[in-house]
Amino acid sequence: MASKPIVSVDGGRMLRATLKAAEHDLATLQGIHARVAAVVEGRARQLAPKVTGTLASTIRSSGTKTAAVVRAGYKRTPYAGPNNWGWPETAGGIKGSFGGDHWITVAAKQTEPHWLALYLAEVNKAISKVKGI
Repeated sequence: MASKPIVSVDGGRMLRATLKAAEHDLATLQGIHARVAAVVEGRARQLAPKVTGTLASTIRSSGTKTAAVVRAGYKRTPYAGPNNWGWPETAGGIKGSFGGDHWITVAAKQTEPHWLALYLAEVNKAISKVKGI
């Protein structure tokens, strides 16, 4: 014989359903990640080293389910990484080292208030859909 539950949650079914919907919203953050990356991309273009302007033209952004991504450089501009991160003294026999400018990282830090507000608004929107709490 089934006994009555010791604890009963009023609205438990609704809570479970809306938590599942919020989980789906949070799992599909690709759009907000792309928007966040675009904010950083704009500033990174401004901060990129500009000898010829070629490097700045290779900056691109994208969003995945788990990250906002800003990339620079292609095969024809392989120096994007060293320009940003630096070049070690013992790198394959190439003479000379330098520290790099960290211009993509600086762009992310300078635009943080803007992209953080976008990101938090999207997460809060998903969480606000949860009913029954």
